[in-house]
Amino acid sequence: MNAKLNVIKSNMLVGTGAIALLVSAFVLDPTQEPQQQIVTAPFIIDEISSDSATVYTEDDRFTLKVEFDSRTFGDGNGYQSWNDVELNQIKDIKVYGDHGEVADYYLDQVDVSILANQLEKELRDRL
Repeated sequence: MNAKLNVIKSNMLVGTGAIALLVSAFVLDPTQEPQQQIVTAPFIIDEISSDSATVYTEDDRFTLKVEFDSRTFGDGNGYQSWNDVELNQIKDIKVYGDHGEVADYYLDQVDVSILANQLEKELRDRL
């Protein structure tokens, strides 16, 4: 009886060790890409229209297709007048990497603000 328990315990230890080895090999595999891609500024604007833009990250890892809502209006100070533009909201951001669309990405709020300011400035420059 005691011998059977020792055999069972040793088989359990070997099995547990093998499972732990497989799990650690899977977790520490350097060929695996991270689950969530992190997209950060600075951005380079390639194409822009009144409601969409194609933007690249400076390191060329990602391409962003941005849809937004903007409005153009006349502005002035009493002596001079000019046309101005305002970016109301960013509707949608689709991120593409080397292997197609990235489904799970993280884009920080600060980077979204930087992107919005760049888009607004580029729209203003094109007026």
